[in-house]
Amino acid sequence: MKDHRSTIKFLEIALVLFVWLVLLITPLIFREENNRPLGESVLKQIETLIPLTILIMVNRFFLVPLLLFKGKQTSFLFSVLGLIISITIAMYYLDRSTKQPIPPTEQRGEPPRRLPRENNNGDPNGQKKPPRD
Repeated sequence: MKDHRSTIKFLEIALVLFVWLVLLITPLIFREENNRPLGESVLKQIETLIPLTILIMVNRFFLVPLLLFKGKQTSFLFSVLGLIISITIAMYYLDRSTKQPIPPTEQRGEPPRRLPRENNNGDPNGQKKPPRD
């Protein structure tokens, strides 16, 4: 009986490691932005996976054994929802605090406005000024 439990536990760990490995390799296989460096794509994927990892591990090792397996389904449901909402809010504020604001013209896809260049005579419209006497 003990060998059966250890086999199941090993298979569970192997499956979890395989899933996370596939998730980490995903940006290498399905890169959408070829102009972005590979390391940046992997870091973006890891940034996305960290909250998901926290959610899954807390659920698997704490909430399921302490609440779900003891018949407290309502408490389990509210705990999972609270955990999801907490992680979502935390990631929103973390992402918001680390990103630089984008100027409004770049958000619409317009190129940034540039000041007109002056020609040799100092006129920004490109017209020559008559010489002064």
